[in-house]
Amino acid sequence: MSSAVAVAAAATAVAVFSFLKDTIDIIISRHRIPPIQYYYYSIHLSILVALIIIV
Repeated sequence: MSSAVAVAAAATAVAVFSFLKDTIDIIISRHRIPPIQYYYYSIHLSILVALIIIV
């Protein structure tokens, strides 16, 4: 049971890190955002919400 929680916490940390990295990249380069980036954002957010609900 504890190992599942540890895996979920690690996955959450990875998701948060990648999401923040993408956000910082967009803020720094503040140019055209390709539409696929929005799909990445929605995927990151849905995974994050799902992990938070699970944990």
